[in-house]
Amino acid sequence: MSDIAKIVGDRIRTIRNERGLSQEELAHRADIDPSHLIPV
Repeated sequence: MSDIAKIVGDRIRTIRNERGLSQEELAHRADIDPSHLIPV
């Protein structure tokens, strides 16, 4: 994984956790299937 992908993934996780969202809720709000969210 590239450094930029790691940085972006970490930032998304941080913001998601700060807002109390699960990966499933984030996917729903982004209108994508939860299987498209790949944990980093």
